[in-house]
Amino acid sequence: VQIFYNDVQKFATTSTGISVTGNVVTTGNVAIPDAGQLKLGTNDDMLIFHDGSDGYIRNVNGQLNIQQSAVTQSIVFKTSDANSGDTTALTISRNADASFGRDVTIAGDLTVNGTTTTINTQTLAVEDPLIEMAKDNAANSLDIGFYGKYNDGTARYTGLFMDASSGTEVYRLFKGTTAQPTTTVDLGGTGYVAASLI
Repeated sequence: VQIFYNDVQKFATTSTGISVTGNVVTTGNVAIPDAGQLKLGTNDDMLIFHDGSDGYIRNVNGQLNIQQSAVTQSIVFKTSDANSGDTTALTISRNADASFGRDVTIAGDLTVNGTTTTINTQTLAVEDPLIEMAKDNAANSLDIGFYGKYNDGTARYTGLFMDASSGTEVYRLFKGTTAQPTTTVDLGGTGYVAASLI
């Protein structure tokens, strides 16, 4: 069976199904059973199908791109916990920030190229017995150490550091300062005093 429009064949039945030339506009659903696949590309380069148990998006040639072209909108991945689609697993915002809904396990190395790493955790366990700090301190211009924040009615900081201004020979234990340390500890900061080690 063949159907023509303006002497151009648009529809034909074949031994395996039908052949359509041109666009297909439908007002209903397109149903493909588990045995079938939606094949895209001249050489069936991309397949979308369900095998009866699981769904698949399979790209077999070139790069697989997922592009959100709606300006200011995010890409949201959802899973089903108690109800269908009730859990947001991953959100990628318009500026490429990623937010995970739960735990993240990384099998390989994690490289952070930003300038600030914030860890909001109650327990921090580190296997490495020696922690490197100030790795780019080529000119010995940085105070090397650690500090913490406490509050005695006023927000203050306490810690231990090697004082770069001393020629890298003096370690200082301090408390009381209201000036949060940055690359150095302000010895003249308000409230700064030497602390005792007992």
